Formats: sequence, structure tokens, C-alpha cells
Amino acid sequence: MGLTTPKELYVGLWCEQTIKAISIDTVNQEGYVVRLAEGFHYKDFASAVAKWVRNNHVTTEQHWMFADVIANGLQKSAGGKHGKS
Repeated sequence: MGLTTPKELYVGLWCEQTIKAISIDTVNQEGYVVRLAEGFHYKDFASAVAKWVRNNHVTTEQHWMFADVIANGLQKSAGGKHGKS
């Protein structure tokens, strides 16, 4: 699909000490996600994924969930619905 994905910072067994020792650029990175390596069902998401974000990473006054949707231009709009247009 030609997508640029984030680089993997660490692959291995969970070790809190190792994870805390990973250096990230908090000027340019919001944080990181930790997840199970194997696939999982959506119902297990809460126990399979965790996220850490830097202090003060939110720089807007309005939460993204309540902001207007801005089209990214990847697909023509179909009246606001997802799917083929």
C-alpha cells in the first residue's frame, strides 16, 4: 500500500527495565505502543496493547474526537461514509 510505518524500537520478551532504557526523541515522538507480537481478536485489545505518551503531548485545546473531520485526500468522499466511492 506504500505506507510508511513507525520503526520497531524493541522486539523481545517483556522486560520493564529494557523498555525504560529505550531512548526516544520526545521532541519528535509522541510516545510508543507496546503490543503482543502475535495477532489477537479485538475483544482482547485492552489486555494486548498498551501506550506510553510524553508529558504535554496534546497541544490542541480540543480533543480530536470532537473536532471536525479533515479529509486526508487518500480517497474521494462518499458522503462521509467509509468504503469505495
